[in-house]
Amino acid sequence: MPHRALVVGDLMLDVFSEGHAGRLSPEAPVPVVLQSTRVYTPGGAGNAAANLAALGDEVTLVAAVGDDPEGLRLRAGLNAAGVKDQALITGNGPTTCKHRVIANGQQVVRLDVEQPAEPELTAACLDQVRRSIGAVDVVLISDYAKGLCTPEVCAEVVRLARALRIPVVVDPKGVDYSRYRGAKLITPNLAELNQATPANLSTLQQKALALVDSLGSAVLVTRSADGMSLFDGHFPELHLPTQARTVLDVTGAGDTVASIVGALLGRGLPLKDACRVANACAGVVVGRRGTSPITSGELLEVWEAELPTEAGVKIPAKS
Repeated sequence: MPHRALVVGDLMLDVFSEGHAGRLSPEAPVPVVLQSTRVYTPGGAGNAAANLAALGDEVTLVAAVGDDPEGLRLRAGLNAAGVKDQALITGNGPTTCKHRVIANGQQVVRLDVEQPAEPELTAACLDQVRRSIGAVDVVLISDYAKGLCTPEVCAEVVRLARALRIPVVVDPKGVDYSRYRGAKLITPNLAELNQATPANLSTLQQKALALVDSLGSAVLVTRSADGMSLFDGHFPELHLPTQARTVLDVTGAGDTVASIVGALLGRGLPLKDACRVANACAGVVVGRRGTSPITSGELLEVWEAELPTEAGVKIPAKS
């Protein structure tokens, strides 16, 4: 029986237009990019769901999407990644979209389209969560501050999961993390940690432990080139150096970390070991361009390097 995951959060379409820039426009002091490729991929909660599906999980994605061409592209991308779209809620507004233009290997501009989720959409998404949560092994909240992950939605998702003893992993946003109180793990990056903790706290340890105390959750801080640090308030903190050989694009790396940890917690792996594997997987995905999920084969290679003697936990076979 496959492991089952529920992803709740802000869904978006990631667009990458790449080409060569060799001259400036005569109309304005900006480069003219001769486009060579354009790629559409699921982003935000969609990337998290795609990561879980790539690892062999059966994924239910609860999110909002527009009734527009971008929404159709997004649904097609999710289906191609093995993520079913039957739990998506269609709204009246446009599909959230991030369009990145890359010239000569460097991002030159990003065009965003977004509209906050309407109350009817958030209510419908919560109804979908209530229908789905009893049949899953782990819950992932992917918050990109696009309107779906309101305090009421997040608190109710965590409450429902805790009542069923299902671990909740949160990829957070904003300055008020009280909406995530009671989750198993929160995964802010360093900038997000600084925004969410008092200015009078000066060290990484002070800031992370302040969140641990206030939320009752473990905190995994992703620190870019400095790796990751795990704090849970019970055991000494765990500092993991980065394993990235080359950093080409950090887009979606946070989704990868949260989804890998969630997938492994859902399989019964201890939190510290799940974070070790996720750290190594993040080093893989930042070495390629665009929003790209980890594959089961890559996970197996990381697993054999990080936890060669671990037994009793089922991981995907190499494809």
